[in-house]
Amino acid sequence: MTTYDFIVVGDGSAGCAVAVQLATHFNCEDAT
Repeated sequence: MTTYDFIVVGDGSAGCAVAVQLATHFNCEDAT
């Protein structure tokens, strides 16, 4: 796991951009 200092995931849009690596954890795929 990479050390990412992102700000919590609220809408899943901004957090998704920052946590692109952890998209699987934030289900970013659905919030494309």
